[in-house]
Amino acid sequence: MITEFGKLLRIIRINTGDSARTMAEKFGMSPSYLSTIENGKRNIPPEMEELVIRAYDLSEHDKEKLRKTGRLAALEP
Repeated sequence: MITEFGKLLRIIRINTGDSARTMAEKFGMSPSYLSTIENGKRNIPPEMEELVIRAYDLSEHDKEKLRKTGRLAALEP
């Protein structure tokens, strides 16, 4: 089941025009691993929020939204 974090990650990727491969390269991971995170099939790595924030020029609002969705996903069973 796709998480809110996965949805937000996909929105960032699409809005910036990045392919899954390009985004994955920015994070130092494979496109397939990124896909599993986007689709909620893997837990979000603890450093993922900061990887996204460093790789993309997000507004403060988007940074907080990303952090919030990441925290909520960590609480999901």
